[in-house]
Amino acid sequence: MKNYGAVAGIPEKLRHFHVLKHCCTAHLLSKGFGVERVQDWIGHAHIQSTMEYAKAKVTNARRDDMAQQLQEAWR
Repeated sequence: MKNYGAVAGIPEKLRHFHVLKHCCTAHLLSKGFGVERVQDWIGHAHIQSTMEYAKAKVTNARRDDMAQQLQEAWR
């Protein structure tokens, strides 16, 4: 991970697998995958761990997409 991170230009303090796992979890949740599916994909033993990401990682882009869908539904 450290070698690939260096090649990719990732800052040294972020070149470890926990950051990769964190990014994957946030990305999957932001793409609308259910918490249970993300838990299984990431390998969290307890769904509470995945839920922490779900609470903290709902992105502005996802909220914007939801708002756009609601506006289109009202037209």
